[in-house]
Amino acid sequence: MNKLGLAILFVFTASVLLGAATAGERCALAEKYIEERYLDLSLIDKAGAELEGVLKKEPANLKASLLLSRVWIFRGDKAESNDEKIKCFDKAAELGKAAMVIDQNSADAHFYYAAGIGRNAQLKGIFNALGVVGEVKKEMDRTLELNPKHVIGLNALARYYLELPGLFGGSIEKSEELLLRAKEIDPNQSMTYVTLATLYVRQGKRDRAKELCEFVLNMKEPTKKAYYVLDDKPEAEKLLRELSK
Repeated sequence: MNKLGLAILFVFTASVLLGAATAGERCALAEKYIEERYLDLSLIDKAGAELEGVLKKEPANLKASLLLSRVWIFRGDKAESNDEKIKCFDKAAELGKAAMVIDQNSADAHFYYAAGIGRNAQLKGIFNALGVVGEVKKEMDRTLELNPKHVIGLNALARYYLELPGLFGGSIEKSEELLLRAKEIDPNQSMTYVTLATLYVRQGKRDRAKELCEFVLNMKEPTKKAYYVLDDKPEAEKLLRELSK
């Protein structure tokens, strides 16, 4: 039996011995499902079921709201149609906003709210997105104000500056500065290197971009293994193939 199976068995056994699992136990199990989703994508829906159960009994549970917002973002990323994606990201933003009401000083609450509305803005194209970029930027800034070491937030804000045209506030220089900060805080966060490689491609620094992609492919202990396996490693492989042409 693998580690995930043992964890599930442990929680199940504890629930039988002690009665129904507590909200904290259900959130812990859901988080385990989320982090192990690279083993089986259906674990995302199992996590969602646990978290919805918690929120049904405790609507103001901050941890459950934040984790369920993540679940909806992952669902949106994997959805096939734009309509389905929009619904998922709307739900993620709704839960992020609810988490902000529960705790205005939660960096993750501001981040997941911004992530939900930001993902939808991307789907609608840059000119439609301009109507919400200010709000996304405000919430990303607030995320980093509350937690300056929020590495995923640093990466997201770097993406914001990288994708937005200079006329509307985009800046490769600011993007690089944020990514270098993120790399210093957590040298094993794979998404930082992929975004930095993309930035260097746009600057025409192909050799530096190749080095970063190769670094990602050779990582032994990425901080977030699910992101690494499902997103960052495939993206680095794709970028490296394009750079090798």
